[in-house]
Amino acid sequence: MPLDPDMADLLDRINRAKAPEYPEMGVLLARQFVDANLPVIDVAPMPVHSVQDITVDGWQGADLAARLYVPSEPIWAKPMPVLLWLHGGGFTIGSLKSYDAVCRTLCAQAEVAVLSIDYRLAPEHKFPTAAMDALSAYQWLLAHAAEHGLDAQQIIIGGDSAGGTLSAATCLQARDLGLPQPLLQLLIYPGTCGFGETPAYQTYASGYRLTKPIIDWFFGHYLNSDVDRRDIRFAPLYADSHAGLAPAWIAIAEYDPLADDGRLYADKLNAAGTPAELIQYDGVIHGFLNFGGVLKRPHELHRDMVQAMRQVVS
Repeated sequence: MPLDPDMADLLDRINRAKAPEYPEMGVLLARQFVDANLPVIDVAPMPVHSVQDITVDGWQGADLAARLYVPSEPIWAKPMPVLLWLHGGGFTIGSLKSYDAVCRTLCAQAEVAVLSIDYRLAPEHKFPTAAMDALSAYQWLLAHAAEHGLDAQQIIIGGDSAGGTLSAATCLQARDLGLPQPLLQLLIYPGTCGFGETPAYQTYASGYRLTKPIIDWFFGHYLNSDVDRRDIRFAPLYADSHAGLAPAWIAIAEYDPLADDGRLYADKLNAAGTPAELIQYDGVIHGFLNFGGVLKRPHELHRDMVQAMRQVVS
C-alpha cells in the first residue's frame, strides 16, 4: 500500500530539513543527534512507579549500565515478570536515554518490569561484543532477578532492529548453553541475514531513511570482516537449527530493507517447530517504533507488543 500519509509527511519534513546523514556526522555526533532528537518525535514519557539506574554484568567482566522500570508498587511475595530490552541503532548508536519513552510505555501498558540494557557500541567495541553483552545481561538476569523483585521464570527478551538481532541471537546462544529460554522473543524489525540480498533490501534500501550507505556505515563499524556476517550472533537466520527456542512475536515495517529478514526468520522458526507470529505494519518505515509523537501507527505497534506480552505472563 502507499506510504501512510503521516509517514509521508514526516519523511518530507525530514528531507526538507536537510539534516546530515549519520555517516556525514560521524559516530559521536550521530549518537548525540539521536539522543537529542528521538525523544522529540517519540511518545510522551509515561509515568511508572519507579525508574532505577543499576549495573549488570557484561561480557568479560564489563559493567553495563542498565535502567529498571517498575510499573507499580512491588508485591515482594509475587515477583514481577520482566522484559529484557535491547535497543536498536545498528550496534553503533542508541542509548538508555533515546529509548526511555518506549520502555516507559511498555512497562506501564503491559504492567511488566522493563530492564533496558546499555550494551557496548561499535566502533569502540566491535563484534561480537554487543551480542556477548546481551547474553551476559540475560545470564545476569537469570541469576539476580529475585534481588530486584523480578521473576526469573517470567522473562521476555526483546528489541528493535539491532536489538531484535541481539534478542534472537541470545535465545540461540542460551539454548546451546543449556540455559532456560525466555517466555517470548519480541523481535521488532530484526536483522537476521548477513548479506542484504533479499528483495526487500533491494527495493527499500534507498529513499526510506535506512539506506544502504547507512547500513554499510553501521556494519563497517561493528564487523571485523565479512566472516562475521555468517556468524549466528550477527545473522541468526544462519543457525543450523531453530528448534528448542522461545516462541517469537515478530513485527516488520512494509517500507523497510529488513522486512524480509523478519519474514525469513519467522518461516525458519515455524519450520523448526518454534511458534512464530509475524505482523506487517503497512505504510511505514524502519524505526517507526519511536515515532509515536508524530504518527498513529506506532501506537498500534505498542498495543500489539503489550498484548503479546500479556498473553505469556501470569
